[in-house]
Amino acid sequence: MARIKSGFPGERAVVIPSSIVQEFKRDELGKLLYITDIGFYPKAGFHYRKRTANEALQYILMYCIDGEGWIEINGNKQKLCSGEVIILPKNTAHSYGSSTENPWSIYWIHFDGSLASYFSCDMDKPMQIRTAKDSRISDRLELFEDIFTILKNGYSRHNLNYSITVLFHFLGTLKFLNAFRRSLSDR
Repeated sequence: MARIKSGFPGERAVVIPSSIVQEFKRDELGKLLYITDIGFYPKAGFHYRKRTANEALQYILMYCIDGEGWIEINGNKQKLCSGEVIILPKNTAHSYGSSTENPWSIYWIHFDGSLASYFSCDMDKPMQIRTAKDSRISDRLELFEDIFTILKNGYSRHNLNYSITVLFHFLGTLKFLNAFRRSLSDR
């Protein structure tokens, strides 16, 4: 079976140069939370990645919006389906792949920093984000697009700080899912 890391039709990705990441990690805001890679893979048939603990240098958020695939962490294999999100822990061997029959479309972010573990705590199993009138899925995806677009436009200090500020909000919409939903319905 073919296995592909990237190169899917319609994919979008930003990989921040390591020199920029190293510089930002020394910043007051950047050391709390920073992004190394961000992207979207639509209908990513044959998508597959495997990393050892030494290669898993950041947390990896995967948000499946269509199709399905699987994740394996510490020998525990689980499905990741449409409407589910997971954060793979850093320094932990893992592998994942898209279904060949129903390939996933995923948003993904590699991130780290002193507060990264706070946002990733209890997120190492797929969490369902049900579709309902208060789910605010489009609001969350708009935050992702803000991060992606600002980083695509360059790595100035303002762009990096803005991307991290929005990442705090994006991760908060998952960590505090019910509050995020209620904040709109209580208006």
